[in-house]
Amino acid sequence: MAVHSSSFGGLHLSGEDARKFVAQTRTGQSAAVKQTVSRGKELAAALLATGQVRIDSSSR
Repeated sequence: MAVHSSSFGGLHLSGEDARKFVAQTRTGQSAAVKQTVSRGKELAAALLATGQVRIDSSSR
């Protein structure tokens, strides 16, 4: 397994681990996964628009 990470949290998988990750993202997407992705997209859009996001831990 080869993993490369940056100080900003970037992660790169290669080889068999990359193939497994891609397979996992294509199958078995539960409602919780879809909700998490949707929320992540909202936060990313807010971060790009305003330069900041607020995450309230009590709303989970």
